[in-house]
Amino acid sequence: MTTQHTDINRPPIYEMDGTVYYRASALGGCINELVMFRRGEQSESKTTYIEQVMETGKEYEADIRVHVAQHEDMTVHSETWAVELEIEPGHRVVGNTDGSLVKNDSRFGSEFKTLGEDAFKKFVRSGLETFPEYQWQLSVYMHALDMPWVYAAAPRMREKEEEGWRFWVEVDKTYILPLITEPPIPLSRIRRKIRRINTLAEMDFSDLPPCEKAKFCSMVRFHDLIGGNIEAEEAEKLGKGDELYDLLRRRQVLKDLEDDTAKDRKAVDAELKQMMEGPAQIEGIGRWVPVNKPGRVTLDRNQLTMDLGEGIEKYEKVGNPYREIRFYRAKG
Repeated sequence: MTTQHTDINRPPIYEMDGTVYYRASALGGCINELVMFRRGEQSESKTTYIEQVMETGKEYEADIRVHVAQHEDMTVHSETWAVELEIEPGHRVVGNTDGSLVKNDSRFGSEFKTLGEDAFKKFVRSGLETFPEYQWQLSVYMHALDMPWVYAAAPRMREKEEEGWRFWVEVDKTYILPLITEPPIPLSRIRRKIRRINTLAEMDFSDLPPCEKAKFCSMVRFHDLIGGNIEAEEAEKLGKGDELYDLLRRRQVLKDLEDDTAKDRKAVDAELKQMMEGPAQIEGIGRWVPVNKPGRVTLDRNQLTMDLGEGIEKYEKVGNPYREIRFYRAKG
């Protein structure tokens, strides 16, 4: 079934003409975030960085499609395909696939992603296993259209410039998963999640389970209410509203960039260690010299405890207490 409910600017869950619509791309997200959307709450605007990432995906989608079609000896049948799946009366999941491909008169749905370098490596290694949000989205498409699926992703590269980041996609490195013939998520499970969203939407904030998406939750301004006993008015007095969300969002973006940069540098260092036999000079940049350093000396705490028993306590030093902010990856 097709639908006109494919405007990407619509919220993840919205109501129209007596029917509740759920966007397939959001269905695999945190249950509490979806509950907030069901209640009519709006997410915060996307950061410039995320908008650039999304635009890059759109820009290269056609090139990836052509690359996959040629590699699989297929032809492009369509570039987009609106989907609507009725879960039960008054509740429908909608989405927009990346079109379809044809081979020997057989039609295949298609989905193309661009992923950062680390995510792309996970995709190559484990397919959709480490991307639950993609599993839910794809399952909706497959249940609605009842056909096998071609799924591929290409690595998205980036480079820091004076005015921000420059992104591009290495289409020639596109990785195509083996043909997917069965939906990863059964229809019964999709139906249960829709029902749970609606059940929780009728509950008090304090009765909701803890948030599953601490890394980047667009509803973080409600975290003091969820699973606690703080009324909305009291939460507002605490000043933990939009300002807190903006700070957390900025911190997480910077943390992700820092992690990616550190991983990239370590990978380059590892290659350099293997290649460099002596000093290297790069004009205008500097001089690199490989240095052999002795291994780090550490103390075996288990052995010390066995030898000293409780006597080890006089050698222990406890630092001053401090506070830190920890972020945990989403589980679903």
